[in-house]
Amino acid sequence: GHFVRFPSHWYDGERTPSMGCDNSHKLAARWQYVYESLIKSSFLSSLIPTTDSPGRILLHIVVQDLMTMTPNQDIAIGCFHPQARGVVMGDALRDTKKNRRFVWMAVRKRHQEGSVSLIDPILIPGDDIDVKGTESPLGSKRAVNNANIRGIFGEEPPLETVFILESDLFKLLQSAGNLPSVKSMSSAHLLLHAFILNKMKSEQEL
Repeated sequence: GHFVRFPSHWYDGERTPSMGCDNSHKLAARWQYVYESLIKSSFLSSLIPTTDSPGRILLHIVVQDLMTMTPNQDIAIGCFHPQARGVVMGDALRDTKKNRRFVWMAVRKRHQEGSVSLIDPILIPGDDIDVKGTESPLGSKRAVNNANIRGIFGEEPPLETVFILESDLFKLLQSAGNLPSVKSMSSAHLLLHAFILNKMKSEQEL
């Protein structure tokens, strides 16, 4: 059958990381995986050097409501080796050069009904997240199993966790998207640059 019992110490027995700040994730909607791409990056290659390396959740953004300051949405970005053990990918995403890493982005509403997101249209321009979203980085949730869950999600917490007001995140994405140097980047790339790569660059300059 397709049922898989994961070790209890992995994500409290859940199929994928909850990445919540409290028990509110129990009432939240499911994660929707809305972006995937092969990216050539020396940083990602050093983080996940071989096909046996565990995947990594790079960034977890907790989006907060402007009025109540409570979390209303989560954004997660992660990566893994496209030829990791147990990972089966289509020809379009198979990396024959072996020098790129597979990056995914997922979003989740903290409340299943009645929530309207200011940032959804700018995260996935021209697409409805509920239509575009898939159940896992590989498409179907059944594609994630005991053989590849470590290679996809890894074993460690997110490299960076950020709490940010929804309005501030909207302004960040909107202003960054207007810069000629990054205008062609996806929102996943913009978020990685804003919260991880730029921070690392600043720390190295200190």
